Amino acid sequence: MRNRALAVIACVLVIANAVALPLVASTPASAAEATASGEVVLTGESATNGSTYTYSLADATQAENFTVELTGHKSIERESASASALADGDTLPFTVAGTTAPENVSVTFTGTEETRSASWSGTVSDGATDSISVGGNVEATNASVTFTGRENTTADSWSASSQSDGQTQSISVGGNVAPKNAQVTFTGNGFGSRYDNLSQTGLSASGSVSLSVEGSLDPTDGNGGDPSLKVTGYSGGYQKSFNISSQGDYPSGIAFGDSGTKMYVSGEDVNEIHQYALSTAYDVSSASYSESLDIGSLTSHPKDVSFGDSGTKMYIITGADYVYQFELSTAYDLSSASYTKQYDVSGQETNPGGLDIADSGTKMYVTGDSEKILQYSLSTAYDVTSASYSKSFDVSSKVGLSAGIQFTSDGSKMHVVDNWDSTIYHYSLSTAYDVSSATYSESTYVGDQDNGPGGIAFSDDKTQMFVVGVVDDNVYQYSIGGPTDLTVSDGDGHTVSFGDLTDGQTKQKSIPLTTSSTKLDFSASSGGLIDVQLTMQEQDSAKNPSIDVDGDGSADGSYSGMLSNGETASTSLSSLPSGSVSVTTSVSGAPVDWSISADEVNATENPKLDVGADGSFEASYAGVLRSGQTETVDIGNLSTGSNTVAFSTANATSTKWSLTATERDYTEDPGIDLDGDGFMDLRHNGILSPGESSTVTASLSLGAYSAEIDTAGESATAVNVNYTEVSETENAAVIINGHEVPASGTLSEGESTSLDVSADLLQNGENTVTIEVAPNLSADAPTALVDMAYSHTAQTSQTSELNSTAWRETRTVTKTFAGNRSDASIALPFHESVVSVKTAKLSRNGDNLTAIDPSDYEFVNGNIVVNLGSVSKGDTISVQGVGRRVKVHNGDIEIVEPTLPGNALDTKVRIQKTGSGFAIETNSGQVLRAYEESWDNPNDYSLVTASGTQRLSLPNAGNDSTARVEYTPLEVIPERGDAKVSIEDLASRQFHVEGGRVSGDTVKLRWLSVVEDKQYALWSVTHQDTKAVSKANAGGVTFTEDDSPETFEVVKSADAGDSDGIGGPFGLGQSVQSGMVLVLVAGSVIGTYWAQRRWGNGLNGTRDWLVLGMVATATTALGIEIVAPGTLAGLLTTGPVPFVIAAVAGLIVIYYGTAYLPGSRKLRFGYVAVSVGVIGVIGLEVLSPGSVTDTLGPTLASGLDPAIRLGGLVAVGLAGYGGWKWLTSGSGGGSGGSSSGSTATIVIDDNDGGSN
Repeated sequence: MRNRALAVIACVLVIANAVALPLVASTPASAAEATASGEVVLTGESATNGSTYTYSLADATQAENFTVELTGHKSIERESASASALADGDTLPFTVAGTTAPENVSVTFTGTEETRSASWSGTVSDGATDSISVGGNVEATNASVTFTGRENTTADSWSASSQSDGQTQSISVGGNVAPKNAQVTFTGNGFGSRYDNLSQTGLSASGSVSLSVEGSLDPTDGNGGDPSLKVTGYSGGYQKSFNISSQGDYPSGIAFGDSGTKMYVSGEDVNEIHQYALSTAYDVSSASYSESLDIGSLTSHPKDVSFGDSGTKMYIITGADYVYQFELSTAYDLSSASYTKQYDVSGQETNPGGLDIADSGTKMYVTGDSEKILQYSLSTAYDVTSASYSKSFDVSSKVGLSAGIQFTSDGSKMHVVDNWDSTIYHYSLSTAYDVSSATYSESTYVGDQDNGPGGIAFSDDKTQMFVVGVVDDNVYQYSIGGPTDLTVSDGDGHTVSFGDLTDGQTKQKSIPLTTSSTKLDFSASSGGLIDVQLTMQEQDSAKNPSIDVDGDGSADGSYSGMLSNGETASTSLSSLPSGSVSVTTSVSGAPVDWSISADEVNATENPKLDVGADGSFEASYAGVLRSGQTETVDIGNLSTGSNTVAFSTANATSTKWSLTATERDYTEDPGIDLDGDGFMDLRHNGILSPGESSTVTASLSLGAYSAEIDTAGESATAVNVNYTEVSETENAAVIINGHEVPASGTLSEGESTSLDVSADLLQNGENTVTIEVAPNLSADAPTALVDMAYSHTAQTSQTSELNSTAWRETRTVTKTFAGNRSDASIALPFHESVVSVKTAKLSRNGDNLTAIDPSDYEFVNGNIVVNLGSVSKGDTISVQGVGRRVKVHNGDIEIVEPTLPGNALDTKVRIQKTGSGFAIETNSGQVLRAYEESWDNPNDYSLVTASGTQRLSLPNAGNDSTARVEYTPLEVIPERGDAKVSIEDLASRQFHVEGGRVSGDTVKLRWLSVVEDKQYALWSVTHQDTKAVSKANAGGVTFTEDDSPETFEVVKSADAGDSDGIGGPFGLGQSVQSGMVLVLVAGSVIGTYWAQRRWGNGLNGTRDWLVLGMVATATTALGIEIVAPGTLAGLLTTGPVPFVIAAVAGLIVIYYGTAYLPGSRKLRFGYVAVSVGVIGVIGLEVLSPGSVTDTLGPTLASGLDPAIRLGGLVAVGLAGYGGWKWLTSGSGGGSGGSSSGSTATIVIDDNDGGSN
């Protein structure tokens, strides 16, 4: 039974194969029949002037039945000439081209508004009127008046006498604003200034001098500073004494140590050295006895004592002519002294009286009865045993008996005590510590204290001198440096310090005395005398007078300085208000008189303007306007014609005024003279408001026009002359091998005529046929067209077809070869306006046309030359080429460098002639761009229409200029109307779009040069934000925007300056944070799974898994809505999502529904597989329309064709039957075991002997 069914199916397939095979093989049979008939057929549909055909004849004499028929065409082109604002006498030039008078001629006048600024001005006072004349034929607008302030001035003055500090005086200042040129003059009172100096000599450093300072101001030194006090100090002489008789009589030597806090005295009669403690350094009145050193066991009659090496060595000279040296283990402590060595001076002095050791310890000085100062050098410092006599200095001319000697610490001075005449002699040493350089300088008498002075000592600061008196057993203290720490006070709280003054030193300082100073009270820490000299200028004048006139507490006019009685000073006032003014005086010292002068000012106040003098003020300003100050007030509209204006001001003031307005003229009585006879051919009577139009019909002939416009008054009008140019088939001809065969006259639309042709015009080899139509037609006229049918018999068949439109030209040439050729080619001639090849296809012996590889053809001089290679006798070859062409408006171009086959458009053109509105028009969707322009300031743009046309305008191009033109990857598709687009920066994908002749439309923007499946953003360069983000597909990336003026840039989405939350998965972009969604989904799935295992039966069966999947889906949707609200709703209502949901639901229904269908498990699998396949194909078409029909269809066709040719329909049928049997064989199957299915092996042999 199974075999019988198989046989029946096979018979049916054989019959079908028998019927189908002849159909498949019919094309080669038809080609063979054409070869036998031999015919040349040339056709041209909408051919233009210059269209050319070429074909070859082996034997022209065999050509018969030669016919050529031409059919007329009517080409039209809508043209217009317009101007936006033409005034009376202006002209509108335009040209009407074509072969026939234009059709549908109309003239449209559109109202415009002409404006001009007008102004009127003057100077008026309160109540004045003026007249203005307002032009135009409608109300003037933007009227405003500017008031400019004016001022009248009146001089006035005010004064007050003997104004003391803080006194107030009221004055009244006229005018309505602050006066001008205000100034004040101050006049002083009082005796002025005088010197009252004071001097006194020999005043005690602690004395006082009485003062009496007169005048109203504090005294000065005469130069503006404080009074000057000069003080000269002198030594004070004897100060105090200290008696040492309790320790012994006849003191002979003295020394100080430990910074003046210890004093040492040698007692000659007791052979002791006494030590005293001073509670105040170098103040003998604070001395108290400490201890004594007895030297009687060593020597007797100590004459002098000296210390060295920081108090660790002590030296004593005695009447025994020796210098004894002691070591002190504790500096300056006699209790630690011990004798160490001695030095004999008897070789120079036999009765020594004084001793001094230099601070450096390298020199020693001795004096005595010899009246010489003996100098010794110590080779070892402070070691008397190393002493050697060096030199001496004779003092006998002054000194009778030398009893003591002392050098200053720097060795520059030497002091010698004369015991006989009670005098201290002072010497200066030009070389320190060199007695041979000593010279006498002065002396000090001390006999008033003691007639027998002995040793001498000085304080470290050399201001105190100490002398021991042998007669009265005292130590006497003298001040020798002048006063110390001298200060003076004036009795009014002012104190000045002079510091220390040496003997004869003078210091001068300023002391801030006042009128309350009563004395000069001096004090010093040490005595002395002073000479005092005070330089003081007493003052009784007005000092720094000023006045405050605005009450702000600050001076408005002031003078810095003194004004004595009658002395004046003037200064300007920084402020002086009008009205009642309170003047407050500020002055130091004597009272002051003041006088104020100013120019009172009355300025423009409250100016008003009344247009029409009807009592109603259209403009006013409340306030005061100073001179030159302006205020502008809007008025509104002004009626045309004469207007009276009235003015008002307050306080009898005047004002300048300036009235401005915009005079307006609407279009009035517009007319046009078309024929130039001086009379208006068309006119609209009346006024046309802006935008209002009036259209009238007219008639025009061919030629150039300069239409004159007429309007009333100063109005203008917009004019638009619209007409349809007509080019008919005129003076058509066919030129065969250089021989012209004309068709006389004009062929109207559809009218045909046969040309009188003869086979004699043909020639062996190549024949050239050129169509001529309206050869003298101007370049700006509509292109003249003609249809041609050309045929004759020939040994081989050749067909050439021309299909030419305004935007492209299609050529088809078919040739049957009469013999074998090894290097055959076919040429397709195109019109000279074709600039590039869009496609080239080839068919051999009736096969379908297939694309030719660009390397197999050339585009040279307007011809496509296809290299065929080897052909056989009887082969019929068809070649079809589609060439792009352009249309040139109001000009002409020459193609200098056409675009080569296979390349993007990149053509160099020469602009041969340009006119107003010159443009190159194509029907390409890609925006054109010109570059390498030879002219300055190129500003090219394209006007793209919704119908697909594009006009590339080159506004600044001139005759004989050149440029290159190329397609850009940009397509601009207006929804309606047109859009104007220009390429700003091609490398940066930057372009500018705006509305064309009509704005407010939606446009699609598509950039072709992108990477598929990548996200791109449309970035607004104008507004600096991202407009949209879209994913690129095979057709580019597309955005939708309006045509408002804006510059855009297409960038990768990640590079956009502001992604604005667009893009990303599902179109959610950065707004959807996938991590959050994943957390929600994962958490819900895990939670559901745990719940099922905890309280349910786990995941058992399809239903449990389905529940888990539904929970995951629901939580995913919830997560998306939480992160990006509204997203899911958009996906569910738009785009492919509804289909995807329906498809998934359908698959679930099918899967579970197959359980109720008859058949085995394999059959149910087949149901599901077929359903999935069908849904998949539909899904592909929904998501990407054409992806299946445009791809799978041709693929199946190309796949089935070899199968049919190799094996026929029988083999295909057997294969299908085998598949059906497998599906219907039951639920068995699989590997191993027996199977009821059968296996068919199909071998298909290629007709050419190959295998597949």
